[in-house]
Amino acid sequence: MSHFNNSNTSIGNVDEKNKFVTYYPFTLIIVGTLFNFFTFTILCRSTFRDTNKRPTIHYMRTIAIFDILMLYGWNLDHYLDGAYGFVLQTYSIPFCKFCSFLNYFASQVSAWLRVFICLDRYLSLSRLHKTWFSQSRNVLIIIISIIIVFTIINFHFFLFACYYDKDGTVNPQASLYNIYPLWDSI
Repeated sequence: MSHFNNSNTSIGNVDEKNKFVTYYPFTLIIVGTLFNFFTFTILCRSTFRDTNKRPTIHYMRTIAIFDILMLYGWNLDHYLDGAYGFVLQTYSIPFCKFCSFLNYFASQVSAWLRVFICLDRYLSLSRLHKTWFSQSRNVLIIIISIIIVFTIINFHFFLFACYYDKDGTVNPQASLYNIYPLWDSI
């Protein structure tokens, strides 16, 4: 009889873990969206409007937007898979291509914006005079360049990723090469 109780306890633990794995991404989406939206709203207030004085505000606003996109990219699929048993990435070819692109594009842009904000802060603190990085117009050029570069790098998702298998299901891989896990390592 005690073996039966242990079995029920282990099944209960698995159920609890599945609920956690399902609803944790959903919680991240809600909390992360609220905080990133709150951050973006604060950075758009009149106190932070003078971007000629504080050009890093451009980076911070853009990071808040791309962090929201990142939250929806990975976490929404994990939540939908656990709660409803389907993934947007395998819903249709257009969804597959867009979700695949967004999952990598948003995280790469967000990471490189953080690199450039650190470089900007380092240069502004280590130099007596304003550098090229410290000008609002140039910060916007850097942000647009980062977005363009990572759009080009990840554009292969729109061209090659996602196709219908013989059984009619959407396969998020490319028919010519394996995207996953190869692209996860890049």
